[in-house]
Amino acid sequence: MTIASCSNNKDETPAPTDILGKWTLNQVYANDHWGGPLYWQPAKSGIEIEFTSDKKFFKKYPSDGFYSLQGSFVKLNDSTLQITRLNPADPSFPTYELSYSFETGGVLILGNRHMHEGVVKEKFKIQKSDTSK
Repeated sequence: MTIASCSNNKDETPAPTDILGKWTLNQVYANDHWGGPLYWQPAKSGIEIEFTSDKKFFKKYPSDGFYSLQGSFVKLNDSTLQITRLNPADPSFPTYELSYSFETGGVLILGNRHMHEGVVKEKFKIQKSDTSK
């Protein structure tokens, strides 16, 4: 008797329902050159972000080794965040908006709705210790 087994390696973790928690950059939706096609590609950095219950937004770069406060966030609706920078490079531009959505596999997608070149969207995966959030 032969037993066949089919297995796909797809992550069946449900889609998150909230942005709170720590996330690791997994993929970017970007092009390789000006005018080139956009496609999902593996992220080349280990950037991590965190959204806290007190509405703070943190970022951690691999070279730093610690989370630094970037500013605060407000949900404008079910698909848009407004980020207020702590120390904006241009004081006349202290806030910006990001679209957000969720996918199965514990994925948060953040995107800049006004960009058409470079990195347009980023996929972050929830960190395992925060899957209960």
